[in-house]
Amino acid sequence: MKAARLSSKYIRQTEEKTKKRAMRRTLQKASEPLGMHRGRGQIPARGTPHLELYQKENCRFSHSVRSRLSQMGLDYITHNVPDQIILKHEQLARVGGKDEIPFLLDRKTGVKLYGSNPILSYLEKQYEVPKNTALGDWMKRISARIQSQADELAWAIKTPMDKARILMDDVADGWESLRNSYQTIRNVIRETRS
Repeated sequence: MKAARLSSKYIRQTEEKTKKRAMRRTLQKASEPLGMHRGRGQIPARGTPHLELYQKENCRFSHSVRSRLSQMGLDYITHNVPDQIILKHEQLARVGGKDEIPFLLDRKTGVKLYGSNPILSYLEKQYEVPKNTALGDWMKRISARIQSQADELAWAIKTPMDKARILMDDVADGWESLRNSYQTIRNVIRETRS
């Protein structure tokens, strides 16, 4: 009888330990950035882009970095870091050291950069295709900088304009509702007089 109890108790304990180990492995794997080989440090998996961008969709600085990466034809992984999801902010702080966007991690060189201007400068120096002349190279960098600044400005203007458009629509809807209410009240008064 005791042997049967011990064996069922032993089986239960073994199952619990197995579940705990599996849960630890799952949590550890979830905390690793995408494309990582387990136990190999910072070597991306084969075919995985080595550039990772931590960003926010409605951030004009993140937009300028995304645009430049696309213009240069570079493959990259984006990690969206919305304000509401604390786990994403913790992951960003764990990978980079700060909770700030945009953040670029280049697993090939080990470089970690915050802010659009340092990231754009790094991309130009590290990944820009060499030109035949120094003047052509200089003009290309100036053009890319102007384009990224224009993108940032466009995003800065777009957001208040969208909010103003929504406010105007709300005012128009409110005015229409008020006018309809007034017409209804007028019709009710006319009917009661008749």
